[in-house]
Amino acid sequence: MPELKFKGGNKLFGVMRILVIEDDAETAAYIVEGLSTGGHVADHVSDGRDGLMLATSGSYDALVLDRMLPGLDGLNLLKTAKRGRQDARAVPQGSRWH
Repeated sequence: MPELKFKGGNKLFGVMRILVIEDDAETAAYIVEGLSTGGHVADHVSDGRDGLMLATSGSYDALVLDRMLPGLDGLNLLKTAKRGRQDARAVPQGSRWH
């Protein structure tokens, strides 16, 4: 059977490297713990500008991001990241995305 891979090189359903961009420490800890328990590598930043820098570095398979962030809001962060990396995948979290 051929090996299936993400563009980042990880096996399908295998370990993913995920960046959590969330300014609420308790929420971020909960998400990171869940991802880590699931066998993934999860890094966390709490500022939109830092998140954008890391998101466009190409080191992450996916982003989990909040809409309301200091420095740069999640919507503009995602738009800018998509311009730099069309393969960027994101999971918006929170209720203020519309």
